[in-house]
Amino acid sequence: MIDKEKRRLQMGLETLQGDRPQGFFTPYRYADQVTAPTGYPELENLFKSARPSIEAVLDRIDAMGDRLAALDGAPPRPRWGQSWFPRLDGAAAIAMVNISKP
Repeated sequence: MIDKEKRRLQMGLETLQGDRPQGFFTPYRYADQVTAPTGYPELENLFKSARPSIEAVLDRIDAMGDRLAALDGAPPRPRWGQSWFPRLDGAAAIAMVNISKP
């Protein structure tokens, strides 16, 4: 068994036994019959058409870098040091509001 498989087994056992959850485990009796898709053409086309919008948000995040870095206060002020809303998601939300000015 290679290291990657051992690691997955260890993580799965820790999760199932409740010792140290390592993610989610969903048993599926037909897993051995499932083949990985070779691609996702519908999603690829969707992402390709959305690329200019995605790049605009990333450019805005980059342009707002100093302002975003300043958001690091103690609760209840906005801050990056929390686990429920990843930093890039927060930065993208701020950038999208800044772009669309709803």
